Amino acid sequence: MKTCTFGRAFALFLGSMAGALAADTSPSSEGWVRVNDDDPAVAYSANVQKTSNTDCFNKDMHDTQIVGEWCKFSFTGTGVKWIGSKNFDHAKADVFIDGKLDATVDTSATSWQLQQELYVKTGLIE
Repeated sequence: MKTCTFGRAFALFLGSMAGALAADTSPSSEGWVRVNDDDPAVAYSANVQKTSNTDCFNKDMHDTQIVGEWCKFSFTGTGVKWIGSKNFDHAKADVFIDGKLDATVDTSATSWQLQQELYVKTGLIE
């Protein structure tokens, strides 16, 4: 079981902290398995809120405006994707795989962009 943690590192607003997540169950024939942000495999820190939004996957999203908040996805597989949104009021987030910093993702954009692959990591050892 691997964990991927998305933490709010900077700035104003990280919308769609976890719009959807996906685990690559390769080398099986299943490939990527999409997981909604309210799945039991996804945990959130105290100040991350769930919001209804008909434009998002399964019509919901999680967000926070507080630096240091996080989302943790536990999965079995060789890869992970973070699918979410970008916007002018979004921020940067640090991504950790099994407790080690792997990337800092900038989710800012000049306009709202939904269902974006914000982070992809493949080649993980199961």
